[in-house]
Amino acid sequence: QRQAAGVLGIVIDAPTRASLELLRSLSGEKGASLLSVIDRTVTGPGARELAARLASPLRDAAAIGARLDAVGFLLDNELLRDDLRGTLRAAPDIARAMSRLALQRGGPRDLAAIRDGLRAAASCVRLLRQGAGGMGLPETLDRIAGALTACGADLEAALARALVDEPPPLRRDGGFVKPGARAD
Repeated sequence: QRQAAGVLGIVIDAPTRASLELLRSLSGEKGASLLSVIDRTVTGPGARELAARLASPLRDAAAIGARLDAVGFLLDNELLRDDLRGTLRAAPDIARAMSRLALQRGGPRDLAAIRDGLRAAASCVRLLRQGAGGMGLPETLDRIAGALTACGADLEAALARALVDEPPPLRRDGGFVKPGARAD
C-alpha cells in the first residue's frame, strides 16, 4: 500500500503493472500505454503525478468519489478548466528547482522558478475561488486551494523584491539581485 495525503493506494507488483500496460506497453513503448491515452497534463509535475496515481490507484471508495467530484467539477466548468490549464502551462517546475537548490546545485533561475511558481499557485487559487461561485468547490479542490494558499505569499514577495525579473543562469557576478537587495 502507498499512502499519499492519508489515503491508501493499491500497490501493484511489477509483472501485473507491466501486463496492464499502465505506463508502458509490453514492448516498452510509452505511446501504447494507458498513460499515453489519458495524459492531457500541461506540466512535468502533473505528468509525474498522473503516472504515480496510475501506478498506485486508490482503493478507498470515499477518496475515489472525492477525486471524481473534483474532476467532474472541472469537466463541467470549461472556461475555468481552460484558464487553469493556461496558468499551469506557464508555470515552472518548482519541484525540480527545489531539488537543485536542496542539493546546492541551484542557481538564480531556480529561485526565480520558485517565485514564478508561487505566483502561478496564487493565480490558480484565485481562479478556483472565482469559478466556485455560490456553489463552492468540491472538497478535494478546496483542500488543494488551501494547500496552495499556504505555500508562501511571504516567500514569493521576498523573492520578488530581491530577484531581477529574468536572472542569468549562473550567479557569477551577482547580477540576479535587484538594486538595494542583499545578495545573500
